[in-house]
Amino acid sequence: MSTVPKPSRGPFRANQIRCGDPYELSDGHAIYVLPAGGRHADTNLVGGQVLATDPDVTQAGMDAGYSPEPGTLRAPDIAVGNVPREPGWIQGVPPLAVEYVDTGQDEAELRAKVDDLLRWGTKY
Repeated sequence: MSTVPKPSRGPFRANQIRCGDPYELSDGHAIYVLPAGGRHADTNLVGGQVLATDPDVTQAGMDAGYSPEPGTLRAPDIAVGNVPREPGWIQGVPPLAVEYVDTGQDEAELRAKVDDLLRWGTKY
């Protein structure tokens, strides 16, 4: 299975992905997401703590799943805004999404993820 989204619409929908499954979706195509290594995990924690404790931030989360439409499910490393305390995938996208990059990460997949978030309304 290729991890780079294809131009045609794929068969998968966000409601088929369970919490904890190692997949995101782009235009209905499943994208396998590897677990984070130590450096990535530490950076997520530090960055999330800095953002979540900012007095102007009312909602923040790590690895929250956003589904702006049935064939898209993206989970930025850190999201600020639109992080309700409710079960299930979050409708829409966060206004601010942080995605950390590390050695060996697929740049085309990262670009596709950023493009998906921006296309659906993430501002920063």
